[in-house]
Amino acid sequence: MGWSNYEKALALLEQNKVDYDFVSGCSDHLIEKAETALSLKFSKIYKHFINNYGAGVFATYEILGVTHENFHESPTLDYPDAVRFTLTKRRLKRLPENFITIIDYDPDIVYCLDFSKLNDENEPAVVSFNLGEDWGEQKLIAEDFGDFLLEIIQDEIEALKLSPIKIIYDVVALKGTCYVEIKPGKDTGDHWNKDSIYFTDETFTYLSISIEKMYKRYSLWGFSEIDKYTWGLILDDLEELKLFLKENPKENEVKNKIGFLFDDKTESQFKENFNQNVLELINLIIDFQKWISEQCKSHDYITILGI
Repeated sequence: MGWSNYEKALALLEQNKVDYDFVSGCSDHLIEKAETALSLKFSKIYKHFINNYGAGVFATYEILGVTHENFHESPTLDYPDAVRFTLTKRRLKRLPENFITIIDYDPDIVYCLDFSKLNDENEPAVVSFNLGEDWGEQKLIAEDFGDFLLEIIQDEIEALKLSPIKIIYDVVALKGTCYVEIKPGKDTGDHWNKDSIYFTDETFTYLSISIEKMYKRYSLWGFSEIDKYTWGLILDDLEELKLFLKENPKENEVKNKIGFLFDDKTESQFKENFNQNVLELINLIIDFQKWISEQCKSHDYITILGI
């Protein structure tokens, strides 16, 4: 925890393709003025962070910092200043004085360093604070800023990885809701059925071109009740795709054969380990063909429940 995790976070930031764009570092003199303005003494980790980075976008979060000495102006996109933002929320929203706001999460929620909750290293916890109708409601986000930064950067690195190219057979294995469900029979309004199979949205999109050819109304975002005759046509097209993939195509030849959820991003991720991903996609098609064929023996329709 604490400083150790903070160092790990910064190392990961530099070693991986994590998006970050900081405004600039700030001087010790400016930090002292910020501490005086807020009547708080900054902790070691946060002081190092603003000393070296000032403020900016790290992973998917814009972290407020110390960027400018005029603390009484409104925060702007160019200067996402924690001091000005915190003073404004104290004045307009009754934000308690033990907080420094580090993230403007949404219109009612802010993430703050809570200097009334210090750990053994004298580092404040990161908490969410409700400024809206549920004013004062709090939730612990991380034990300290080092833990918080490490967590969001690790999440971003994980998000940059390609989803496993496989069918998920057990509904218990699902985490979250961004899955495509393939349900035997027609749509009944029920989701997360035990006899269904599941794909991440990224994985199922690989099959989308074959599906769209034979079922024009298909959408990843809705439901598609497809009769077994049409499924037969889809399986035939997937068979052609499988044979194409087995012929060791070049990277630039797959663009019009395989669907990619986030065009450039997903396609580039797929190509990073191209041969292995092609092999896994072939196995996925084989497993999917077997499952669909088996279900068509006892069901006239098989429904795609999109995300």
